[in-house]
Amino acid sequence: GMLSRLSDLQMADAKTPQEAREKLLAIAEILEELARGDGGSKKFAAVIDLIRMFCFTKRFFSCNKVNSFASSAVMCKKHVMYSANSKETERMLGRMQDDDKVYTTGKKYSMQFLWGQLIFWFKQTIYDPNASLSADRRGTLSLPDVESAKGSGASYVSKQRPHMIKTLRDCPDKYWKTGTIWAFKNAAKVYGSPWFDAAMEDPYAAIDTSKIHLDQIFR
Repeated sequence: GMLSRLSDLQMADAKTPQEAREKLLAIAEILEELARGDGGSKKFAAVIDLIRMFCFTKRFFSCNKVNSFASSAVMCKKHVMYSANSKETERMLGRMQDDDKVYTTGKKYSMQFLWGQLIFWFKQTIYDPNASLSADRRGTLSLPDVESAKGSGASYVSKQRPHMIKTLRDCPDKYWKTGTIWAFKNAAKVYGSPWFDAAMEDPYAAIDTSKIHLDQIFR
């Protein structure tokens, strides 16, 4: 039966990325069959959508590992002024020249600081671009966690799913809003999405949404 086929697919090893995609798409087909046999149940809808999002992604990548470090405790005033300072510190800085020396606790630079700085180079007042980076890649570069797709039910299909598809059709480079079933912990720190693939087809042009395969992903 279908459950036996599903078990066989889950147990079988995939030797190539293409073979893994084929197995995952076959699992999505079986889940659709199970839903139809359960009176058109919506409980697998989010899982099926997420499986196809991963299957239609061509490029997966991770962030280069860079050791975290902290800056010197002695800095010029001009390098401290954009930090997260107290009001008292701001008043003190206001009385100083740009090249005056300031004793600080040192600024910590995490592994993904470079990525965040490259994305938000035009916002020089951001003290820690990592937080903004995490939000900006939600759904655009970081696909949802598999666990968040479980137990979604009818509310996902009737409300959240149409809004998500419309956003991807109208503005695929926009990060996904909060307050939905989706979570983006991404413990493996692996990134990629079908809409990023479409953007990479021509990085200097607007995203061609016909190359995203929305009709095949969200059937």
